[in-house]
Amino acid sequence: MSGDSVRNTRDSGADGFDVVIVGAGVIGAAIAAAVANRRRSVLVIERARAEASGITSRNSGVIH
Repeated sequence: MSGDSVRNTRDSGADGFDVVIVGAGVIGAAIAAAVANRRRSVLVIERARAEASGITSRNSGVIH
């Protein structure tokens, strides 16, 4: 997903999304991109300050 399509929604009053994804790791980001490519509005919720900083950042180099 490009930086243009990512925004912080805490102060924007965001509501009315077609899909909400919890987690901005590799899988969450891939699903968000696929949904957005189908012209649906997507909200990705991530508790960390940076995306892919959880398990995705500590994987063995293999995506199963």
